Amino acid sequence: LVPLAISVAFFRSLAARYILFVVPLLYIAIAAGILWLWRQHRVLGALGLAAAALVRDCPEVQFVFVGDGVALARLQQTAARENLPNVRFLGRFSSNQMPGLYALASALLIQLKDDPLFRITIPSKTFTYLASGKPIIAAVSGDTADIIAGAGAGITCKPGDPQTLANAVHLL
Repeated sequence: LVPLAISVAFFRSLAARYILFVVPLLYIAIAAGILWLWRQHRVLGALGLAAAALVRDCPEVQFVFVGDGVALARLQQTAARENLPNVRFLGRFSSNQMPGLYALASALLIQLKDDPLFRITIPSKTFTYLASGKPIIAAVSGDTADIIAGAGAGITCKPGDPQTLANAVHLL
């Protein structure tokens, strides 16, 4: 048997570009990572959906979630129920595909719950986001916010507050 010379990763990457650019977009905020539950009641990513709802009247602003996890289905249901045409879910991509996605973004989003543990936590995506050279919107407090602000790498805003996140999106 001769194996097929088809790269699934290549087509997945093309699919992502098609999904992102099927309509002309001016601003894409990508939130990458595992979508998970914190203390069973808070969904990481819900803040992004709430901010997307606040800017739904700006079709040029798209919130793109890359990743999977236990909260993915809930986030997708919420986006459908709230009729958020400016939210897209691309699923999981390998770490070597992520720089290509970051290159398509206008800004990259980091969001953490305002919790004493998370104030001293620096998500690993912080460093890959910094390396991408793209502006970062960080809805965090503590060490991660200090790094983003100190590097002049983007905007920090109050964690858990959809309005300040939506305002940060408009500022960039």
